[in-house]
Amino acid sequence: MDDQLTAITVNINRMITEENLSTCVKLRGLPPSATKQTLVEFFGSADITVTEEDCHIELRSGRKTGWALVFLPGNDEQQTARSELNRGDMDGNEIAVFMPRIDPPRE
Repeated sequence: MDDQLTAITVNINRMITEENLSTCVKLRGLPPSATKQTLVEFFGSADITVTEEDCHIELRSGRKTGWALVFLPGNDEQQTARSELNRGDMDGNEIAVFMPRIDPPRE
């Protein structure tokens, strides 16, 4: 594996702020095959328009963790995502869709 790839870490929890808390959702249970385009299509199945730039797949040392954060157009879409996509299927995996929370800073 490429040394640069193994050094990549994307921590989605650091992307959540008070300002965007009501317009994003976290996803748990993504299959290894999940891509940003897969997420765009998953949300499209509930008539929620997101772009690849709105989708962030968590990585630790270059490996997917099964978690993602998706920024949505508004609070209504957050509620729709939670009610229509939670427990949805992606490549045989049941996907949990839920509202994020802001983690307290570590000391």
